[in-house]
Amino acid sequence: MKLRYDFIAGPDDKTLHEIMSLFEESGWAEGEPAEFYRRMIGGSVCFLIARYGGETVGMARAIGDGVNDAYIQDVFVAPACRRRGIAAELVRRLVAELKTRGLSWIALVASGGTDSLYRRCGFEKMRDCTPMIHGSAVY
Repeated sequence: MKLRYDFIAGPDDKTLHEIMSLFEESGWAEGEPAEFYRRMIGGSVCFLIARYGGETVGMARAIGDGVNDAYIQDVFVAPACRRRGIAAELVRRLVAELKTRGLSWIALVASGGTDSLYRRCGFEKMRDCTPMIHGSAVY
């Protein structure tokens, strides 16, 4: 069976619940209502999913102004499907789509242990930059 990659803006209920499961399996945004995820997907510059056998097994999204810059965020792959190149393909396709839309500044904050993935996709460490977060969120 072949992997299929699709950009979505408004998922059907089945796809939405699969996306919610990917977030929860990855330890992010647990327990939020479906409307939270619908708004998140709809508010993204673009949202890409990977499907295998009709099931959503991976996702990645970009946020930003949609004109000049974008940040890649929430790259998740189902645990049973990891180490197959799905995350890298999601990132490559997302970057290609952003460039097609004319966005020239594409960045991300790599979680611990993931920088080799992003380096393989053409990202490099930003000089003289420190990722920061407002408030008491712990990541």
